[in-house]
Amino acid sequence: MSKTKHNFTEGLEMTTDINRFQLFNHGGVFVVVAMLLGCASPPPLSEAGARVRAITRDQAKDCRFVRVVQYNQREMTTGKTTTVLKAIGETNIRNAVASHGANAFVLIKEETDWFLGTMDYQAEAFSCP
Repeated sequence: MSKTKHNFTEGLEMTTDINRFQLFNHGGVFVVVAMLLGCASPPPLSEAGARVRAITRDQAKDCRFVRVVQYNQREMTTGKTTTVLKAIGETNIRNAVASHGANAFVLIKEETDWFLGTMDYQAEAFSCP
């Protein structure tokens, strides 16, 4: 523990105890609070993901099935509205479909829970002409 003396213009002295461990703890608390208070926002849509489109089951009949893709996440930030959670889920599904070489998908599961911040998306990926 170190002591620092502060001289004020009126000749008064104030002695402050500085405990470095306490400062670190306050800094650690600040980092955790800052992480939890970050705002939820959709991730960037990849270049390939921007070319992926949602299709109907009827449209999928003319396409080649690639695989089932899914995205599950829990968002632990503030600002998580249902609209934001849906945007996050859809953007990640589009990016996942594109990462498997497909250019279209049929969404088969779309669950969001605003209170818990959970997203559960599942889609069938297709390669369409």
